[in-house]
Amino acid sequence: KDRVTMVRRPRDHVFSMYEFCDQATDPLYRMIAGSEQKLEGQANYKLPDTFGKWIDEWHKTPRFGDYDIYEDDEACYCPYNMQAA
Repeated sequence: KDRVTMVRRPRDHVFSMYEFCDQATDPLYRMIAGSEQKLEGQANYKLPDTFGKWIDEWHKTPRFGDYDIYEDDEACYCPYNMQAA
């Protein structure tokens, strides 16, 4: 069998995780995060306004657990778990 392995630079992968949440262009994400008031401009929006701040926050106060992005306070991925995206 033929096989293909795709490898991504880790920083690019983590940056795309942040962008997914920051830009919130995915319709399902907007529906679910929006229903919990976790989109920009809503009451429970907590995502830092820059990628650097988001990484610094995770570095200083990491949050681990068995939960999906919608259960996270910021409604975003865990950058330590690059398999999550």
